[in-house]
Amino acid sequence: MLGSTIGSMLRSIPWGVLAGLLTFVTEMTLARATLGHWVPVTTVHVGFYLGLGAVAALVLSLATRLAGAADWSRGSGLVALTFAGLQAPSFVERILQVLPDGVAIAVVGGGIALAGFGLAIGILHLLAGHPPRWFAPGMIGLATAVGIALNRNLFESFFEPRALLADALVGGCVAALTLAARLRPRRPPRALAGIALSAVPATLAMTALAAVSGALAAPDPASDATAPPGATPHVVLFVVDTLREDVFRSVLLGTEEGRAFDAAMAGTVWFSDFVAVSPWTVPSMGSIMTGRHPDEHGFGRVEAGSYALRNLAPSVRTLAEALDERGYRTHALVTNDYLRAATGMGRGFDGFESLRGATWKLPLLTVGEQLGLLPPEPYQRAADVRRLLGRRLPELAGMGEPLFLWIHLMDPHEPLHEHGELTEDPAGAALSELDRLYRDEVRYTLAECTRMIGLLEAHGLWSDSVVVFLSDHGEMLPSDRRRTRVLDHGAFKLYGHGHALYDELVKVPLGIRVPGATGPSRRITALASQVDIYPTVAELQGFSAAGASADAVSLVPWLRGDADAPERPFALVSAMLDGPDQRALRSRTAKLIEHPNGEEPPEYYDLEADPGERRNLATVPSPLVRRAQQQLARQWAKLEPTHETGVSEVDPDTARRLEALGYAR
Repeated sequence: MLGSTIGSMLRSIPWGVLAGLLTFVTEMTLARATLGHWVPVTTVHVGFYLGLGAVAALVLSLATRLAGAADWSRGSGLVALTFAGLQAPSFVERILQVLPDGVAIAVVGGGIALAGFGLAIGILHLLAGHPPRWFAPGMIGLATAVGIALNRNLFESFFEPRALLADALVGGCVAALTLAARLRPRRPPRALAGIALSAVPATLAMTALAAVSGALAAPDPASDATAPPGATPHVVLFVVDTLREDVFRSVLLGTEEGRAFDAAMAGTVWFSDFVAVSPWTVPSMGSIMTGRHPDEHGFGRVEAGSYALRNLAPSVRTLAEALDERGYRTHALVTNDYLRAATGMGRGFDGFESLRGATWKLPLLTVGEQLGLLPPEPYQRAADVRRLLGRRLPELAGMGEPLFLWIHLMDPHEPLHEHGELTEDPAGAALSELDRLYRDEVRYTLAECTRMIGLLEAHGLWSDSVVVFLSDHGEMLPSDRRRTRVLDHGAFKLYGHGHALYDELVKVPLGIRVPGATGPSRRITALASQVDIYPTVAELQGFSAAGASADAVSLVPWLRGDADAPERPFALVSAMLDGPDQRALRSRTAKLIEHPNGEEPPEYYDLEADPGERRNLATVPSPLVRRAQQQLARQWAKLEPTHETGVSEVDPDTARRLEALGYAR
């Protein structure tokens, strides 16, 4: 008897592998239908589906035999049960997201949700009359997969009206198929054929739902849009997240990948003293896109201990909106999960694609990540973005409109990865492991940017483009040998960003290339700020930068090589992510850092004599420090803070992605 049971269970493994493959194909197809692109996966991901399917089939085979339902332990019934079982954890996860936090609540709620999932299969089986064994579990599993794909990829919340409507329509499809099965009984097809036939109408309905939802989510065309002049150049914005200037410069000059990128960017004007407005992504990107300081555009974190964001102020015009009004086709490929379209960063874009990694896009892989069976992949890597760009460019380039393309890459951001395909880097041997990994991520990213430039050239979008290459902020590494207090209880942070205003965090690369530029690149020592990007692009494209901050300036005179180009006297830096509030005034030669609430004494550094910011000259009162403090107070008083921002809450899935990126509550 025992031998027979074990043999039967072992025979269930191929059916489980088949169910795992069916689950993989279903989730990939649904992601493609709702996202508009295939999610990049590896053989490890495929193997996880097959292996988990085999394990689930073993368990279900034993359970059905113990329950006296041996007919369900093989063939189409077991395939369908396993397929549904692989969807059950995602269903339970979705239910848990609407419940209050707490271990006891999670255990009880998860148990009830799992029981309800099984009960739904039983009820559907009874309602269908005498359906084939695969029908009820297959339909419940497919309906769950469809609902989760729609909610994950098209909606910001499970409870927004469109999400509830989509759930109702998916439920309606299941009800209609159940009624059809009851009214038109027929001999059940064999195994996968039956499951595939039942999936066809539901998948077609899901695709229609995705199309309708995408149309509802698409931005309205600007009513006052005007056609641009015939020779209007394209605009390409490359943002490499977490890229500090000194490492970028070292890679650019000292590695094969850097030299290839420099050659591809021939004719670029590089600004060697470009300052971020903030040491983390959200405020910096708000300033890049609006020309306003963080207090003026409002885009930032609500408070420490929360992942919720204050949205970009509705009255602030973004670069995408300005270009959209001039008839541009606008498209964004964004890998940072903080930069969701709903925060206001999607305003003005015809297409806004949030490129999350496979473990965040395919529900079963999410379960594997949560159980610690798979490493987290919070974003798609540069090579995946490049492949997607290659699929998008034929359509974007063929529309006959000028294009604004924003490409945001995350690879130098935590978590860092090995890149065995890179050429040997002699300079890397002397570095610590973390410094080497960071440097290799920069090398990898520049190599992929070079390939993206090749794609733009191949589609006629490079020579006639205004190209802006920059970063949102830098990164502090342990080799910087800083002990910077982050939390009130005295914790210190040696690696990361968002918690200090030293140059390794706020001095970042900026390169601007105008249409037709050729020859070697030029390097400019003038001070520049992220608020200068908007007025610079505006002048190059021939429209007004009205609404930008009072101190925002166009960098076009420097691009032209004007001898009398105005020098920016200083740049403001603020908007912390972690730790005590700070703000800074930085000139080309000095920096003042203040803590408005008095947690730490002021810091003043002579950047010419002390570029590493090691000797705090503010420990001894001096006229120089007092003048800098007065200047900072005057400039701060000129800002026009906004008070009209709403709040974007963050769901548990997004919170986990941000935790995987190293952000703490």
